[in-house]
Amino acid sequence: MEIYRLSRLGYALAHSTRNPPTPEWGVIHYLSKMHSASKQKILAEVPNASTTTLARLRIKRIITEETGVAV
Repeated sequence: MEIYRLSRLGYALAHSTRNPPTPEWGVIHYLSKMHSASKQKILAEVPNASTTTLARLRIKRIITEETGVAV
């Protein structure tokens, strides 16, 4: 199972208050509250989020992905 968490950069960005309501910011703020979540949980809870959104955040090193983690 894939678990996503915020990186140090992600935690710094999560404290930002003035940002547009985009899926990327939705994922950042959701992970800030939950600390970690599976891909399915993020896609179900964050409006308009997709696997492309998660991939973009991972490429920018805002979130990290851990595979093979038991939940």
